[in-house]
Amino acid sequence: MTHRVTMVSGTNLVVLLLMCGLTCANGRDCKHNEFHCNLFEDNCIVIEAVCNGYIDCYGSEDESNCQNYTCLPGFWKCQDNLHCLSEDQVCDGYVSCDDGSDENICDSWICPKGFKKCNNKLVCMELERFCDGHIDCKDGSDEFDCLNWNCTDGYWKCNDGLRCILEQDICSADSTKVCLDGSHLDPDFCITYDCGSKRLKCADGIQCIFEHTICDRTHRFNCMDTSDELCTDSCIPEGFSGKSIMKRCEEDESRCLPVSWYCDGKAQCPDGSDEQSCSCEDWDLIQCAENTICISTDSQ
Repeated sequence: MTHRVTMVSGTNLVVLLLMCGLTCANGRDCKHNEFHCNLFEDNCIVIEAVCNGYIDCYGSEDESNCQNYTCLPGFWKCQDNLHCLSEDQVCDGYVSCDDGSDENICDSWICPKGFKKCNNKLVCMELERFCDGHIDCKDGSDEFDCLNWNCTDGYWKCNDGLRCILEQDICSADSTKVCLDGSHLDPDFCITYDCGSKRLKCADGIQCIFEHTICDRTHRFNCMDTSDELCTDSCIPEGFSGKSIMKRCEEDESRCLPVSWYCDGKAQCPDGSDEQSCSCEDWDLIQCAENTICISTDSQ
């Protein structure tokens, strides 16, 4: 429940009192990273919600006395002294402070970690948006000098040096952003490329596709050689490289799901068999302490 800050007085105050039953208990122990709403309710909210410009407590105490409030590390206070913003909201090209001060200090503002200023010094842009083939800075500077740009973690540079693409798009025909020179699908490179833990290699030995797209019967081929839908008794088609990490639905044996989707609290088999008779140990998964849901070790 969040509302933009408004003054609480007169009739509004009476309505709030009636909503709360005149007064609320004042006994909850909030965690060190929470704020206690105790004027008309007994509730805890995340500390980041204090003085953020939106009312989260019924009594609006989270937005009172903000002129004397010290913003948390990683946050910046508007020059009107009323609101705290996350540092990545300052000089992002969008006005967030009521007085506009978050976009008026950009000449001297130092971008937070993971961001870089456009050449016009007006906007901080995420590093992964530089040299991605799409102009984000108004002056186009995020796509300048890409030959000398080092791609950020999780990205890979095309052989022509002009673009960074996601590592998950390497050796993939389903790439959302591709190398203009086609180097992300170069057969000599892809034949020895390791697809990683979430993808398997098609029978051609070149393409990598995500495990959940194998034998998914969506009438769409993900491998250019169509091998991802050539499914017989196994959920891993003949010629695929990688261990069997898929399992068939019980009644719809034409449909395969990743093992990590079994017992995850959401039925994905048409017959719901992926959420029946759940034993996390059977699938080398970990059971949550608070319920029967299983998660993979990669989710920890």
